[in-house]
Amino acid sequence: MKVLVTGGAKNGKSGLAQKLCCSLSAEGKRFYVATMIPYDDEDRLRIKRHLEDRKNLNFTTLECPKDIHTVIKNVSETGSDSCFLIDSLTALLANEMFAGGKYDCLSAQKVSSNLYDFARGVSNAVFVSDGIFCDSFLYDDVTEAYRKDLAFCERTLAQVCDTVIEMTAGIPVVHKGSLDMIDGNASKKLSLIIGGTHQGKLSYAKMHYSLTETDISICSKDCLPDFSKKCIVHIENYVWFCLKNGMEPCCDFSSGTVIVSDDIFCGIVPIDAFERKWRETCGLYLQKIASMADVTRIICGLPQKLK
Repeated sequence: MKVLVTGGAKNGKSGLAQKLCCSLSAEGKRFYVATMIPYDDEDRLRIKRHLEDRKNLNFTTLECPKDIHTVIKNVSETGSDSCFLIDSLTALLANEMFAGGKYDCLSAQKVSSNLYDFARGVSNAVFVSDGIFCDSFLYDDVTEAYRKDLAFCERTLAQVCDTVIEMTAGIPVVHKGSLDMIDGNASKKLSLIIGGTHQGKLSYAKMHYSLTETDISICSKDCLPDFSKKCIVHIENYVWFCLKNGMEPCCDFSSGTVIVSDDIFCGIVPIDAFERKWRETCGLYLQKIASMADVTRIICGLPQKLK
């Protein structure tokens, strides 16, 4: 089985990919194909966290920043119950696209072809990518070319994959195939509503949960919200406040609390270090909330039940 996992930053892609790889490999070998080339301390810290996450999962790490199709040639005795975890398409494309510091306009064709060949050449594989396509910003030509090329690689790979999953707030949304190999029976006591800005999240919450204005606490970046309210809106601002003040965001909500958050994860990685930290922390925080909640995403005012 081949699986493509995509989605915004810190939405649980790597964790799910590891679970999938372990399920697919059973007693077979597990290979973590690392594509990132670390350029600074932030990259090295990210790699360290990933190593820590999988240290007891019996992965063999294979470094492959380019030419992904060559990995198979360097691995013997994989067997039909072995599995490869490729993390990530995002780094792989960047490495090929900007090799030698010069933009290669043909890189997407090469990478997508290599990924296709790789997927066809193994029994089981899990591919991780990043959803960087839901932005309102106007980027420079090279950045837009990169986004377009990554989307092309994802579309190509989706054709050959049995299952395609988008991670949102730690919830797997299956766009192709199924997730029968993953057991997700977390207890639910909260309600989480997520979506882009101005999509109608609060209107939906008011109507669906019969809320009045006195039931609602709107978070700001300047002070703590009133957690005694039934509905907490803009929880992402609460995470900002916690980061600025050296606090750990609280997850101890009363049963039945409705939590509303903007989706701030599906764009280009912010240049500002604090903005990156905020986005990552918020993504991890929403994963914790989602594990205890019914989850609904709002798009164009329309609800989509994720969990």
